[in-house]
Amino acid sequence: MLITIYGTQATETMDFHLDRPHTVGAILEILLTIHPWFCQALPPERDRSTLETVLSIRTPANRSLTLDDTVTNDTELEIHFHDMI
Repeated sequence: MLITIYGTQATETMDFHLDRPHTVGAILEILLTIHPWFCQALPPERDRSTLETVLSIRTPANRSLTLDDTVTNDTELEIHFHDMI
């Protein structure tokens, strides 16, 4: 799974290999654990409505994804921060 994080000043692509399908929300939790600037870029209150306000998640084909959507290793994710990082 390729995950690209887009910010106003930085872009980074990571390659993840998952053993089973995960929700987009679970992928975000993994990123929060392993990626320092991703964690620092998000506000302390990380509830669903806050996350949906500060970032959008989609595929390269511009299909929007929600935190509850399930993704596999074949999925490419693009995480776009709004006016941050």
